[in-house]
Amino acid sequence: FEPQVASFFLPGSATGAKEVLRGVWPVLTYAQPLNAAVFTLDGLVLASQGYAPFAFLREMMEVGTGLVFLPALYLFYLGAHHRALSGVWLAKVALNVWRCAALASRVAWWLGQVLGKSRLAHAGSAEPLLEPLLSDGA
Repeated sequence: FEPQVASFFLPGSATGAKEVLRGVWPVLTYAQPLNAAVFTLDGLVLASQGYAPFAFLREMMEVGTGLVFLPALYLFYLGAHHRALSGVWLAKVALNVWRCAALASRVAWWLGQVLGKSRLAHAGSAEPLLEPLLSDGA
């Protein structure tokens, strides 16, 4: 399947470009579950917390770019000149690992806050714990 996709994007005699794409292909395919987790957690953070997480998301990306992506780019890209494109994508994978960890901790914190309030409000009652998740926040 991969050669057909490569030939679709790189028609003709672009054999060098096809070889580069073949080197990047495993990185791109194996990163997809991680990317799905990151984008899902992005959506959970934004949907569940209104406008409040924008500062968190901005700072998470600033820290991730400075402390994860740029060092990984230096390590992977400059350390392997013959596989430069793979190095760029590996640095992007490293950034998404950072994002996944930061977003998962934010979602876990938020769920702890919501469920903790629910437990206090419904102590001794049979009310469902997920009521605050389904209400409009009032």
